[in-house]
Amino acid sequence: MVKKFCAGYKFELCAGLLIICASALRLFLAYNDWPQLNADEGVMGIMARHILTGDLPIFFYGQHYMGALEAYLGAGLFLYFGSSTFSLRLGLILLFAIFLACLYILTARLYTRRFALFILLLLGPGSNTVFSRQLNAIGGYIEILLCGTLSFLLAQQLALSITRSNAATIWRKGGYLLWGCIVGIGIWSDLLILPVIACSALLLLYFCWAELKRGHVLLVLLGLIIGALPLILYNLCAAPGQNSWSVLIGMQGTPRWSVSTTMQQIGRTMLYSLPAITGNPFCHTDDLPGLKVLGFEPVQPLGPTCIVVRAGWSCIYLALLLYATILLGYQVWRHFSACQRRKNAGDGTFSDGFIRSCTALTITLQAVLTLYSFMRSHAPLDGASVYSRYLICLWIALPILLWPLWDFVSKRLIIHKAKNLRVMLIIGLVLVMLISLSYGTYETLSEVPQARTAHQQEEALITTLSQHHIAHVYTDYWTCYRLAFQSAERITCGVITDDCSFQPDKHNRYQPYFDMTRQDAHAAYLLPLDTSCASDLKQRGLCSHFTIGAYAVFDAERTCTQSLAFKPAQPFVRNLFFQVDAARPG
Repeated sequence: MVKKFCAGYKFELCAGLLIICASALRLFLAYNDWPQLNADEGVMGIMARHILTGDLPIFFYGQHYMGALEAYLGAGLFLYFGSSTFSLRLGLILLFAIFLACLYILTARLYTRRFALFILLLLGPGSNTVFSRQLNAIGGYIEILLCGTLSFLLAQQLALSITRSNAATIWRKGGYLLWGCIVGIGIWSDLLILPVIACSALLLLYFCWAELKRGHVLLVLLGLIIGALPLILYNLCAAPGQNSWSVLIGMQGTPRWSVSTTMQQIGRTMLYSLPAITGNPFCHTDDLPGLKVLGFEPVQPLGPTCIVVRAGWSCIYLALLLYATILLGYQVWRHFSACQRRKNAGDGTFSDGFIRSCTALTITLQAVLTLYSFMRSHAPLDGASVYSRYLICLWIALPILLWPLWDFVSKRLIIHKAKNLRVMLIIGLVLVMLISLSYGTYETLSEVPQARTAHQQEEALITTLSQHHIAHVYTDYWTCYRLAFQSAERITCGVITDDCSFQPDKHNRYQPYFDMTRQDAHAAYLLPLDTSCASDLKQRGLCSHFTIGAYAVFDAERTCTQSLAFKPAQPFVRNLFFQVDAARPG
């Protein structure tokens, strides 16, 4: 009986094994502190800690458009595994595993189960940039990836089942309600999901319009309200200019059009963003290399070789996207024409092939819209590599882009036993993809010792500060919230800018930290040794109390009496506090 079961579900068992292997790889990286904790992730961890004490945040602290689902998942995991970076990332790994399962089901229903296994095989490994996007709990991205995939899967299932006479009414009502809930959660998590939702809704509207008109649209609206309830409640009471959409547009926006700006956006997207998010492991680039957000690999200069590699990678991706879109457009037109002929003959039902082709086409359209909206924003100009995470929903379209290659090879090589040049080229391309992703995985695993060392250095910094009875520090944003979370809030901080000025609204995500630091007369300055702020403090009369690693700790009560540029320290500190008071509204 077991043998019969395994034979009947061999593809599903293989899919489960691949998902377990992919999850185990990410668990290993997270357990070994790769990638390095960053400040945004620290904020998410702090939110999770506060949820356990009774707080109910709606958004990521300081950003009123990105939901707090990862923090709530983290809070639940903290109860069982304790407060740590590893526990926080467990929620992401769980969401990613569910995404893989949903994408497998969607791909199998669009094409074949064997091809769906191949897609899982491609998504298991990856480059350091791809792994970091899957393991950094910085809010919204894995959630919209999962919600987007689920929205297409549900829309397709609702469209397919409408033609079946035995379709259960209760299931269909539940399906509409669930689609609305998933879309609502996705919109609350991050408004970047809007292109995906628009295309998924288009599919639902076309094939299920008759049911939606009969009242099922109310179930969709109810689901939307349930899923996006936190977002709705906030925006009903938001101050002018502080609603989620205004905040998102203000942060990302669309720069003024010009030929020069457009060429820069296209060029930087092609050379940095698209290769990064689609798994190119060669010629590593990073807009914030000092933070190790995208791994520990040294940034490589963009020489002629790297330009060819990265531009070629992007051109191949765009060629696959264009070909898939044109091919699906043609298939949809053929099915539509056949559907019209059946309708004229008295049969108004949609064929399964038509529904599948439309589903695949809408998935490619969301990829086009996602890519276009990213290219027109400030993201490729401000941080093309780091902000490539805004393109994460391109992963949903991977099966659609690769199916024409798979279909061509399987028909020519397996059925007709043909071995022509095109078949060999396609097989070569697939092998290059697998080898590249395997190399990227090897490269990422080789960075684990550096990640462990960086974590130990951070622990040593926290221990040293505690030994000197320092509980509050002024520091930069990227150090502040990383330190606060990793120290379990034993050390909190106020963020200061590169020129040592205090701006309460500038990256002080959690205002109570800033207030506590300001009220502590013995608060120290914790600054990287190579910053202009550290040099400025010395010129103003403050001496370095001690150094540890790449940081210097300045004591506000300790002056350098031997310095020619001596100035009393306390007046300087009071002047800084005066700037804070002057900057506060009211």
